[in-house]
Formats: sequence, C-alpha cells, structure tokens
Amino acid sequence: MFEPIQITLSKLVDQERFADVKFKVGDDEVIMWGHQLLLSLSSPFWESMFYGENWKETSRGKVSEIVIDDVDPALFSLYLKFTYTRDLLIKDEETIEKLFFLSIKYSDSNLNFLCQDYYKKQLTNDNCLFYLKTAHEFNMKSLKKTALRLLQKSCDSVITSKECLDDFPADLVLEIFSLGSLHLEEIYLFKTLENWGENEVKKYYEQKNPNKQQGKKVDEGKRRSKLKKILKPFLPLIKLEYMNFDDLGIISETDLFPSELILQYVFNLANECKLDLKSLSRFSSKHQKKDKDLKILLIASCRRGNARVRAIMGSIRSGKIRNVDLVTCSDQFVPYEDMLCYDAIVLRTANTGTLKQGRDLGNNLAKFVKTGRGLVIFAINTLHSNDDTNIKGAIYDEKLVPLKKLTRESFTSRNLGTVDLPNHPIMKGVKAFQTKDYCHIIPTEEVFNGKIIAKWSNGYPLITEKRAKKHWGSVVVLNFHPISTETTNTCGKSWLHNTDGNRIISNSVSYVAKKKLN
Repeated sequence: MFEPIQITLSKLVDQERFADVKFKVGDDEVIMWGHQLLLSLSSPFWESMFYGENWKETSRGKVSEIVIDDVDPALFSLYLKFTYTRDLLIKDEETIEKLFFLSIKYSDSNLNFLCQDYYKKQLTNDNCLFYLKTAHEFNMKSLKKTALRLLQKSCDSVITSKECLDDFPADLVLEIFSLGSLHLEEIYLFKTLENWGENEVKKYYEQKNPNKQQGKKVDEGKRRSKLKKILKPFLPLIKLEYMNFDDLGIISETDLFPSELILQYVFNLANECKLDLKSLSRFSSKHQKKDKDLKILLIASCRRGNARVRAIMGSIRSGKIRNVDLVTCSDQFVPYEDMLCYDAIVLRTANTGTLKQGRDLGNNLAKFVKTGRGLVIFAINTLHSNDDTNIKGAIYDEKLVPLKKLTRESFTSRNLGTVDLPNHPIMKGVKAFQTKDYCHIIPTEEVFNGKIIAKWSNGYPLITEKRAKKHWGSVVVLNFHPISTETTNTCGKSWLHNTDGNRIISNSVSYVAKKKLN
C-alpha cells in the first residue's frame, strides 16, 4: 500500500535512530532528537547552523548537541512535528502565538504562513486594527493584506473612535489613508488623523524632555508647527471635495490646510449648491490672503526685457504685491492647470499668436474665473476688435467681461471724471488720474450687467467690474493705456506718472486676487 511521505517522515520525529542532532530543551534540558538535513531544508536558520561557514567536514557523522533554554519543551516538540510532517492541528490561540514567534526565531516561512492563515480566519471588525498593527510590526504580509482589505470594506465598523490609530506607526497610517474608497465620512477620517498627529506630537515632546516636569505646557506655536510638519505627507490624502460647508468650517479652524485651498473648495461648493454668500461669511476673513502672499500672473505680448512689460509689473508691485510672473502669450500658451497656481491674472495683449490659441486662452480664462479667481484686463490692447489674433472664446462668448470689443479710438478728454463708486476698494487712495495728451480707449458705455466704478471726463468707462455669478471671480477692465510717462514720455496716451495710475492698477489686482466672499 502507498504511504504518503508525511507518514514516513513522522516516524523520524524525536527519534534517536538516524538522528545527528541532540537538543537539550528548557530548564530541565529535556532530550529531543533531530536530523540536520530535514531541519536545514525547512529553515535557513538551521541550514546556516549546520552547513554554514562554521560547519566543518570533520563534523560529518557526528551528533551535534544544541541547548535551547528559552523554549518550552512541549512547544518545541510541536515545532519538530510540524517541521517533519507539515501537520499542525492547533486551535489554541495562545499556542499559535508562541509558534508564530518561534517561526520568526527560526526563520521558518512555512510555520509563519500557517500562523498567518490561522489569524486571517480570526479576523473581525473588532480585532482588525490589532491584527493589522501586529502584521505590520512583524512583516506578516499575507495577514496584513487581508486586514487592509477588511478595513477598506468595513471602515465605518473598524475605525470606531478618533483614538483608534493613536499607537500606529506613521508608515502604516499613511498606508491606511492611501487605500482610497474608505467607507467613512471624510471629516471623521480627518479627525482621526488629527488625533493621531496630536498623539505623535505629545510623544515627541515626552521623548525630547523625559525628565520635564509634568503639567508644564509646550509653547502652542511650536506644538502646532510640529503638528503641521508631522501631518504634511498625510493631508493631501484627505478629500476636501467630499466635505460640506460645516465640515470645511471645521477644517478651516485647524489651520492645517492652506487658506486658499479651503477657500477654493468653498467657492466650488457654493457654486454647485447656489447658496447665499452670507452663510459663508466665516470663511471670508479667516482665509483672506495678504498682498505680499498673493501670486499674480501677467500675460503679455512682449517679453520680460521690454520696457513696457517691466513698467506694468512695476505698477502691479507698487503696492504690497511682490510675486508676479510673466508669460509671453505670442511665444507660449498657458495651460489651465498652470493658471491655477495663481490668485489672479493680468492680461495685456494684442497678439495671442494663432486664432486657435486666442480661443483656447479665452476658454481657460473663463474656467479660471469660475473658480473664484480674478482677472484684470487692459482694454485698449485686449478688447481691440480689429485684431484677428486677439483673445476670444468663452471669456467673451459667455459675457464674463464687462465691456464688449470695439475699435479703440482717441479722445481729447484725458482726465478722471465721475467716480460712481467712490468707496470701492479699487478707488482707495485714488485722487487724480490724467494722461499726457489724450485718452486712447475702447469707446463703449455697455457694461453687460457689470458696474462702472469710474469714468473718463467724457463719460466713457475708465474702470469697470463684472462678477457674472456670485461665486465666480471678478473681472476688472481698465480702459486706459497701462504705461506711464515715466516709461515713455513721447507717447501722448501715457498717463502722467505723478497721478494715481499705479494705485489703480495695484488696487485692481489686489482686489480681484483676494477672492472676497461678500
């Protein structure tokens, strides 16, 4: 009759016959027998011991004697039986745990797999996090993978308190939050992450100052700075787009996310839900950038070395704005994704290259404005209708610009006229504005449901603004030549440098860039 190899090998378990290893196990040095070849085949630990560098040819045929004083004899007997027969019918969790640590001690992958298989069958929502942490700590890949799958599937039943991840290592927390599609409210995930971060900060200061007097508080500024640093790799994994206004309000109070990012999601959500902006007033003051932190993009038809471009950039910076980048639109197209790096765009161009580029740029600018960001346009260049390569697309088709395109003309009127909105932020500090000889403008009084902030002395609009929808950004059109006599004194349409042209330009850019919610 055919006999399976396991039965054959079972006859050798702890038998002195053919044995070449003598174990003395436990405090009482219980004698057990083994076979170097079979043990070496089951584990690199034994292979290294019996056939490694220290093994000598003279050892062949001799019985090796090994003392094992840190393992219970009954447990080692089970281990030997499994090594020979791969048979282990144990349902006692305490014994499985001891065998698991034995599998690590002796680098026995077969025993390790068997223990992991046992633990996988014990996995429930209640013990998932315990087994996940254990599997991560001891590199139990199979068990860890199963635990992560259960966590992803039943996250709301596994993560039941904000404190449940407090003792987890950072790399495991990052792995959990990187899973995606966790079935739990995003705000609850954030609170769990924040709580974990707070606990990490606490441990950091306890380890840094182990003898520090208990009860003495760490400086709040330093503590928050450390929390931000710890959570920096994790925060991009929180999906703000899944949160409502109340959730975003909670997030904003923590100051862990950039203000402009929170505000952007507020605008998007407000736009989708068509909510009254008064309900969002809590965001308006908290997430208002300072001028020195604003990022502005100037899109012009001239290169950086051009004196006129330098002059416009100087006007933008004449207030407190410092970060101004330039793109020459006749040479380079601006992708929409690149636009989103900026708080506002200033447009001064009479040539966008090809007709297609002009239309694509106009479409991108329309999307940009709909995110709540602002746009300042110098009309006499950009709204000149006779230029076939000028800007087109959705920015005009959807009437997001307050003035329509017309052929620019010159008028002898050259002074600031009626100020319709004297308290408007753009007019702050503006007392006089005058050109050298004449005004060169787009001659229209149509503002497409926008508003006129100030007029020329001949009644044509000087400064206009339009916000097509409450949650979109403002488009301000400056209907004058953007260069002062300080740059070009021979040009009659240039504004006098000792009047407030710089202030109008810098105020306009600052105004549209701050994404006000009122």
